[in-house]
This record gives sequence, structure tokens and C-alpha cells, in this order.
Amino acid sequence: QWPAIGRWNRPEFIRRRFAERLPETGPKHLVFVRYGLQHNIHREWVYNPSEIDAAPIVWAREMAPADNRALRDYYRDRKAWVLEPDQRPPRLLPYE
Repeated sequence: QWPAIGRWNRPEFIRRRFAERLPETGPKHLVFVRYGLQHNIHREWVYNPSEIDAAPIVWAREMAPADNRALRDYYRDRKAWVLEPDQRPPRLLPYE
């Protein structure tokens, strides 16, 4: 588990901070965002550029296990992570 990287409660700031640190662990990443049951739908964390396959980080909402597996197979050259934005502090963990 990575240590807390700030006490700010703005998704765009915290997401950017995680994105700045991911390259320390390799060049390409796939981040599954695992929202909590009480997640505020107006606080979106999943954004990708138009050329998603060329992006160093691909962000995706966590789905059913078979769907996650299919996305991991498609992006097999990327290190997979789980981001739990509704934890306090938000956590980024290796995908198991």
C-alpha cells in the first residue's frame, strides 16, 4: 500500500498525484477504480485521453471479474492497479 499523498478531498488533485507517482513503477499502467457503496456519482475518477491505447495510464471502473480479466488481457503489457478513492485516505494497491 502506498502512503497517503495528501489530505485534499478533490478527485482531480489526488488522481493527478497518483498519476505522477505511477511512472516510478514502470512505463504503462491499468488502474481499476473501485468505488465504495456510498460513492458520490458527481465525483468521477475515470478519465482517459482520446488515444487511450497510447496513454501511459488507462483508467477503468472496476467491473465483474470476467470483464476485468478481459481488459487485463487486452492491456497485458501494463501493470494493473486498484484505486479505492472512497477510502480515507484514498488507496492505490497492486491488482491481485
